[in-house]
Amino acid sequence: MFGKLFGKKQESRPAGENQEKLSGPKDILQAVGQSLVVAHKQEPDWVWGLKTVARSFSDTPHHVEFRVYDPQEAMATGLAVKNFHTLDQHPDLILYSGWVDKKTKDMELVDHRAASQQAV
Repeated sequence: MFGKLFGKKQESRPAGENQEKLSGPKDILQAVGQSLVVAHKQEPDWVWGLKTVARSFSDTPHHVEFRVYDPQEAMATGLAVKNFHTLDQHPDLILYSGWVDKKTKDMELVDHRAASQQAV
């Protein structure tokens, strides 16, 4: 009701559709970037140019599940990454994934590049 009064666009979702609110791409999470540079010895200039899409775990809002991708690779394929689920149909663009606790900085990081190289 107030959306119409104040000119705000209301989002309508079909009944039964997941009501999860997802943010768009952001700069790589600080803890993830630091881990890639320090522990995994990745090139800092490359790492800090990567983007992250994330979603919170419903029961613990400070736990975040993330996917890291290269925005230049996505652009080269013509994909506009809008949120976490955009990469569901393009798993080849996911470089790293995992979860991070924003309070404690504990994390799990999976390197998808290493997994795809072993499969070859």
